[in-house]
Amino acid sequence: MSKLGPLENILEMIPGMKQNMQYLNIDEKKIKRQKAIIQSMTIKERLDYRLIIGSRKRRIANGAGVSILEVDNLLKNFQKSRQMMKNALKNKGKFGNFDLSNFMR
Repeated sequence: MSKLGPLENILEMIPGMKQNMQYLNIDEKKIKRQKAIIQSMTIKERLDYRLIIGSRKRRIANGAGVSILEVDNLLKNFQKSRQMMKNALKNKGKFGNFDLSNFMR
């Protein structure tokens, strides 16, 4: 996706996103750091985030060139996003104003 240009330009191509761009806070540097963290994980760690404990967090942080706190934040955000999507699909697929049940068809 990074080869397509800045994320803002890609999101503007999605119908209805141009009006909501002012509410999005996209930080390209943060995305690059998160990508580095994920690439520093083993395949098993990517498949099951629960494997990532203290020593593994330290190794991932050193490999990505970030602090352990940033690795923790990425894992927490992933868990929140996962739970949010799980709840959205459980509640008849309604996610705010966006109806996921029509999107999945």
